[in-house]
Amino acid sequence: MQERRQQFESQYIGYMYLLWLMWCFMLATPAESVALLCRNCGHEIVEGSTLTSEKSVKAIRSYNMTILGRSQLVQVFENAVPEKFDVITASTAELRLAGKPFLADTWWPNYEWTVCVCPSCGFHLGWYFQSGNIQSKLHKSFFGLVLDYLISEEYVDLLTWLGRAGQDGHFGTLTSMNRPVFRTWSESYETDKGLDLLFSW
Repeated sequence: MQERRQQFESQYIGYMYLLWLMWCFMLATPAESVALLCRNCGHEIVEGSTLTSEKSVKAIRSYNMTILGRSQLVQVFENAVPEKFDVITASTAELRLAGKPFLADTWWPNYEWTVCVCPSCGFHLGWYFQSGNIQSKLHKSFFGLVLDYLISEEYVDLLTWLGRAGQDGHFGTLTSMNRPVFRTWSESYETDKGLDLLFSW
């Protein structure tokens, strides 16, 4: 019994050391072309290099958050339902437009909006905003993405790695019933008091 306990403690210490090394490596390694994925299916939606900060006067409030290694403007909006959304903006995103553009109830004055969904699973992820005629020089467009509907590629990689490590019975795991535990940013903020684990290292 004593030998088994020592073996378990040795494996546990090795596991914790390995996690510590991974954490140090991630902190020391500059973020390259890391992406945000659809939280529903894992499809790559937007790269960090395409994130922008399109300010709106209609935001209820705004704050900055570290997302994919950079300070990013996050704005909170409310629709007519009323539902609140924490929204980030990007110049490009791999999304499919669903429906026609509307000018009514827009969050960016003089911008039409169109609902956008994940091209893989069809889950609603945000909106496409455009101003001016598409052929005119004044045409400008960007995507508004719901932060809680996205998850960072690095976080998914970590969960996947931990899940695989736990399958051989040697290590603990962050999975439940063989499915990754994904928390929304709001839940993470409330429980971790601002730890941006879901979106950046």
